[in-house]
Amino acid sequence: MGLAEKKVDGLVSYLDIFTTDNHYVNQGTLDMNPLGERDDNEFVSDLIKESVEKAISNCEECVVGEASTDVTVSMGEENMFEKLLTSVFSSLKGAKYSIFGIVAVTVISSFLVFSLHP
Repeated sequence: MGLAEKKVDGLVSYLDIFTTDNHYVNQGTLDMNPLGERDDNEFVSDLIKESVEKAISNCEECVVGEASTDVTVSMGEENMFEKLLTSVFSSLKGAKYSIFGIVAVTVISSFLVFSLHP
């Protein structure tokens, strides 16, 4: 986008434009709409300049830090899907049996509460 680079010349030394495919610039046939191909270049470059000016006006002193750590990640074992299914089915089995107790306690409690108050 040479037009946008010209409009921000003097404001920033380098301009890099990133887009996502769920915003204005990529709505089109087969989701293929490179920035500026079918859009109003003047309008888009004005938006870019406005964004750069807004970003510059919001600059302030800050402290930057960095840290790193190592994390062990388990991606998946040979029988991981089977373990997951077993866990889900055992939870459902437990829920199936506990529902009878919950319903019984609820019915008895309701009967007692409503029978005590005429």
